Order: sequence, then C-alpha cells, then structure tokens
Amino acid sequence: MEFSQLKAFISVAQNHSFSITAKQLNLTQPAISKRISTLEEQLDCTLFDRVGHQVQLTEGGRSLLPRAIKILHDIEDCSRHIQNLDSKIAGKLTIASSHHIALHRLPEILKSYSKLYQEVELDFRFLESEQACEAVRSGTIELAVITLPLDTDDKLYTHKLWEDPLCCMVSKEHTIFSMPDITLEDLTTFPIILPKKQTYTSQIIERTFINKGLQLETLMTTNELESIRMMVEIGLGWSILPRSMLREPLAEISISGLDLTRTLGIVRHKERTLSNAAKSMIETLEATKGGVPPQHP
Repeated sequence: MEFSQLKAFISVAQNHSFSITAKQLNLTQPAISKRISTLEEQLDCTLFDRVGHQVQLTEGGRSLLPRAIKILHDIEDCSRHIQNLDSKIAGKLTIASSHHIALHRLPEILKSYSKLYQEVELDFRFLESEQACEAVRSGTIELAVITLPLDTDDKLYTHKLWEDPLCCMVSKEHTIFSMPDITLEDLTTFPIILPKKQTYTSQIIERTFINKGLQLETLMTTNELESIRMMVEIGLGWSILPRSMLREPLAEISISGLDLTRTLGIVRHKERTLSNAAKSMIETLEATKGGVPPQHP
C-alpha cells in the first residue's frame, strides 16, 4: 500500500470521478485506474462500484476511507515536522478565506507575505467560513482566515484578529429610513435580506432577535455580502452588514439594543503540526492587527 495509491483513492472517493481525480493529480485516467486496481488487489477488496459514469464507494471502500485519510494526514504531519527542523520557510501553504475578508482585509497582507517568503507557494482558496472550517477539520487546508464560529469545536483552534462591527443598513428611499425612533420590533415588520441560515454571520443576527422573542421576516438569502448590499440599495429590503460596507446611497439606522459585531480570525487544526510557512503567515497576520504588514522578516 503506497502513499500515491491512498491519495488517488481518497480523491476518487471525494470527487466520485476518475477523470476529475486525474486532472487534480496531473495524471492520466488510466494511471489513476491502475493505482486503484493495484490497491484493490493488495487489499483483496473492491473499493468502488462503477455503474456507467457513477463511481460509488463499496462497503469496503467506506471502511477504508477514514483510515486512509488519517494515514495521509499523519504522513503529511510527519513531513511538515521534519521540514520544520531546518527552520526554512518554503513549500506549499494551503490557506482559505471568504471573498469578503479576502478582498477587504488580505490584499496587502498577502502581498507583504509573498515578498518576504518567496519560496512559499500560496495555494489560496475562496471558501465560505463554514466550508473553510470543515476543510481545516478534514485536513484539506492548513489555515483559514474567516468569520470565527460562534460555538467551540474540539478539533479546531481559533485565534481572534479583528472585530468587524455590523450595522443595520437601509436605502434612504425605504420606509424605515423616515421612521422616527425605530425599534427592533418595528424592524421585524419589514423583510430582511440575510446571508444563508447556516452562515456564522446569519447566526449572529438571528440569535439577537430570537433572544428577544422576535421573528425576522426573511425576503431572500445569499452568501455574497456585496449582492445583499446591492439588493438593499435598490430598496428590496433592509439588512445587517459589516459597517465597512456602508456608503451612499445607504444609511445606517441606529437602534437601541442593537450592538452587533462578528469576530474575524484564524482557524487551524489542534492536532496538526503547522508548517513553517503557516507559522510565518500567522505572524504576518498578527503584525497587521494594529497597523501595516511587516516589511522584513
């Protein structure tokens, strides 16, 4: 049983496809098929059912998958540990962030990091915060810079970088804008445009109203904060968004009892050895909490 065979097996299992796996691993499809068939021969077990274009795990495949992932992670962890011994900052760093955080918080940080550590290959992925947490948990990525989850996770370590204040926004042409002394109860009579329910930002907003015994009337949901801002701007509803997104023709509605913020920060796996590249990224992010990214190691 070889590392390359397990890597191919895991990829086929996750993609449900030999062709997609071949593209991801820069191999031919026959080469992937050969690795899988050799692994099946060694284990004396069929790992996939191939029906037409569908590829599904057999019972044996389902049993092998979590063990194969653990073996792969242990090998990668061991490799990082050995590489860290020479203190060299190089190799691939797989990192993820949401579109909003990446566009508004990370450009100068990534630029500075890339200048300082030119031997690091940045594999940057755009993922929603919840997806990024799952990717860190599964070992697909090493670091995530995201909206931190509200609830603790035994597998994840979180570290705060920035507070991101939220505020109630509405078009100046909306009825809400002209209402005096508006309350939370008043807001619930108008449709709100929210991020999707499973997102951490949506949870922060909804918990505030639920804790006060109030029910929001949700008009629509989307994970793109810029799309929400646009829909609020044209008067389709109101929303609660990062204050940094407030600009004409939107207005902030000040409401007694509404003081919301989300916490942005780093997520990493508690049981994985961090590469030197990841440690340096964390140091670079930490250095920006109070100002400009560092210009020298």
